[in-house]
Amino acid sequence: MMNHLIKKYPYYKRNNSNLYNVVKGNIISEQKVEGTLQGRRTDNDLHNKGIDVVDSLMLWIGNTACENMHAFATKKGEDLCYGQFYRILQLIDCWGTITDKGEWLSEHNHFPYTISFVYGVKMPKGSSSIIINNKRVKYEEGDCVFFPSWMYHKVNRNNVNDRCSIAGNFLYSVDKPYT
Repeated sequence: MMNHLIKKYPYYKRNNSNLYNVVKGNIISEQKVEGTLQGRRTDNDLHNKGIDVVDSLMLWIGNTACENMHAFATKKGEDLCYGQFYRILQLIDCWGTITDKGEWLSEHNHFPYTISFVYGVKMPKGSSSIIINNKRVKYEEGDCVFFPSWMYHKVNRNNVNDRCSIAGNFLYSVDKPYT
């Protein structure tokens, strides 16, 4: 069983500058300290604003999460049989963050959600990595890191300005198609 999975968004070169502008334009306040984040952030419904570039990214992230979630539930080489139930991941919330030099994200988790993600929008050279369960996970622009929501994670003090990411949470639900 793995603790994270990294996938590259195929349209990051075309879309990341627009995604950065969306995050920057939706910052809810210039307050630098809020809960676990010392930095700036959007509200939690960035995925519900009808912004095409965000909607495209969320569609890809949702499909990628559904296609790969078995990696967090099985041992290497194990086949998981789902029977007649459909497994569905629902995107519950999504937000953007911008951190500058000296800012960080303190350790926390996203329980009771199922799968969380962080997507690298703007990662200048020297940007801090994410730490998941005490393991440093280096990712770059266009990478989406998926991990089980119960895992503790943080971002150490950032070394550069304008590090931007989009993060969110999926909840797993089971729908039984036939009764």
